[in-house]
Amino acid sequence: MKLYPIIITTATVLLLQGCETVLDTDKVPQFESKLVVTAFLEPGKDVNMLNVSVNQPLYGDLGNVNQTGNISAWISDGEQEIKLNTGNELMYFRSEEMKVVPGAKYFLRVSSDKGMEVHSECSVPYFFDLKAEVDTFTIVTSTNNMLLRHFKGEFSFSDSSGYENYYRVFARLTTFKKYSSGGSTYKGDSFLSDETQLFTDKSAGQDGRLRIPLEIGIYPAFYDSAFLKIYVMNTDKSYYLYHKSIENYEDGENPFAEPVPVYSNIEGGLGVFAACVIDSVVFRLR
Repeated sequence: MKLYPIIITTATVLLLQGCETVLDTDKVPQFESKLVVTAFLEPGKDVNMLNVSVNQPLYGDLGNVNQTGNISAWISDGEQEIKLNTGNELMYFRSEEMKVVPGAKYFLRVSSDKGMEVHSECSVPYFFDLKAEVDTFTIVTSTNNMLLRHFKGEFSFSDSSGYENYYRVFARLTTFKKYSSGGSTYKGDSFLSDETQLFTDKSAGQDGRLRIPLEIGIYPAFYDSAFLKIYVMNTDKSYYLYHKSIENYEDGENPFAEPVPVYSNIEGGLGVFAACVIDSVVFRLR
């Protein structure tokens, strides 16, 4: 009797049986409805807004959309509490109703008539003098018979000492060109570089200044004057951790890597309640 066919048949049956998996539904975690809140407070804004939604199931009956129900939200500065105005999933309050003050702490609570309720708090960073400086030099090159003016250099600003700071920096380039038929203006976001958009002051030098490299290319024929407006956001820790976790989540290229959880500081729910202050400086590129 030949054993080879019997061995092959037996191995095939065992392999097929090993591929069958019975799902134990008792071990599948039960879906729990949670409110998802996104809010970033900023001093000086006429209206501060709050987005409220609800999480959705990833398995089971996906035909039914989970609903938030009727939402109510309140914000407090520790002395007074106001109810936010409602506009669909967007809720808001105006500066005349409650001012967002640098250095102050705010408390948020949101509830739904479906029994969901969340809480959170955040502290607004302080304003301080940036003492901003830009040091640039120009390189003119020719590309496809067109001159390209290349601005390279460094943007630096002072870091407030005494505690850890979190920053986000971006820039906007504005050029003006005057034609015989009239003038024209171009505005475009000119992000500096991926690694300088979101960072902490751990990289500050011994002189307490943070330095960011600049590199911008403009075709001189298309402008008479050009201005670079650099925005410096001083954020709280929750703002930094939330955006950093999203950045790490979206940049993940390895499909076998551990999933990156998105940061949340919403008690009883998901999302973020954070704050920032924004300052800006304008430099003319020559």
